[in-house]
Amino acid sequence: MTGAYGVNSQLWVGGTFANPFAASRTITGAFVEARVPIASEEWNVPALRALDLTFAMRSEHYSDAGNSNVPKAGFRWQPFDKQLTLRGNYAKSFLAPNLYSETGPTDTRQVAGTVIAGVFGPNYSALPFNGEDGNNPNLKPATSISRTIGFVFKPDFVKNLSVTADYSHILLQGFQAGIGFNNILASVNTLGSASPYFNNLAIGNFAGQAGASNPFATPGTLLTYLTNAGTGQGDPTKAANLYLIDRFQNNAELLEESWNIAANYEIPTASAGTFDIGTTGSIFDSFNFQGLPGQAFIQYAGHATNAGVFGGTLPKYHFYTTVQWTRGDLNLQVANSYLSAVTDTGPNGNLAPLPVSRYLTWDLRAAYDWHTLKAAVGVNNVQNRMPPTAPRTFTDNNADVATYSPIGRLVFATLTANF
Repeated sequence: MTGAYGVNSQLWVGGTFANPFAASRTITGAFVEARVPIASEEWNVPALRALDLTFAMRSEHYSDAGNSNVPKAGFRWQPFDKQLTLRGNYAKSFLAPNLYSETGPTDTRQVAGTVIAGVFGPNYSALPFNGEDGNNPNLKPATSISRTIGFVFKPDFVKNLSVTADYSHILLQGFQAGIGFNNILASVNTLGSASPYFNNLAIGNFAGQAGASNPFATPGTLLTYLTNAGTGQGDPTKAANLYLIDRFQNNAELLEESWNIAANYEIPTASAGTFDIGTTGSIFDSFNFQGLPGQAFIQYAGHATNAGVFGGTLPKYHFYTTVQWTRGDLNLQVANSYLSAVTDTGPNGNLAPLPVSRYLTWDLRAAYDWHTLKAAVGVNNVQNRMPPTAPRTFTDNNADVATYSPIGRLVFATLTANF
């Protein structure tokens, strides 16, 4: 039966599951929102030209994950005039576990012998054991609280200038994530039966299956079991009789603090056309992830790492800037993509930092509009910039081709006809 533990039920090929599964859920919900104008410009109240409050409530019922009632409150305030608008929101949210994590296939396999060595040291190398990981039908929903505050600034003294900035603070709790075989081993050896993962470990067979038992109730017993009394080294025979189950759990916590920034300045002229300068970007002050209660947080902002469930590259600064000139039907554009430097901290996020250079590319484009016919030519990535390497995290190709484009210099031309 697909999805069951301890029965080698699944088919895995090269890390990809090949057996289908069927699951469904029923969701019913309702949403209500109200906007309450507190003040308007007609009132002529100092520092209170306009103020609107918004309130919302979303209620949902999941057939497999229970009920959700989440509120939202916000404001929009113009203290003096339309030049400055302040805005903010407070909201709670509810994220039901996905069906794959609840009922999808499990992966039963022999786990590499490096895992035990990573927990107990080099004397315990080359000790593969039996492992299973994957679904958990008892997963609970994750919850979050988000707060945002920001402004829109359109000053009269600089015509056609617009600047926006929004700060967000998001706390996500109970996110579904695996425990990690190394964490199970370390916890059971340290705490014995007091470990929250005591029932994930057994000898003879997977826990709950015929012939399975767990003799590791006393702290330190697991390490003693794995040690050959004659050599003081790890015993491969004992490790081969070890069975671990790593199901998804509602353990993870994420704290995110970031800014979204945008600015645009348009300069029209009487005879030289219109110049337009704009930029949009994000700044990550923090993207702090904790996989298990009591563990140290992993800081993703400014790093490349595969630790936890949010593995990848997260530059602290990411901006896209354009400069355009339009005169009549002619448009010329120069664009720049900028991602700040990061440090490569490897698959577990704890290796000595390896610098990864910043990423900066330039694009050029020229277009002309004959109204029935439009043509454009351009070059993307003019300097033929390749992704910076982060070999500790991206061991397959040494670079993150999801964050940075693997396409070098690209020359293009388009022609569009309208009939």
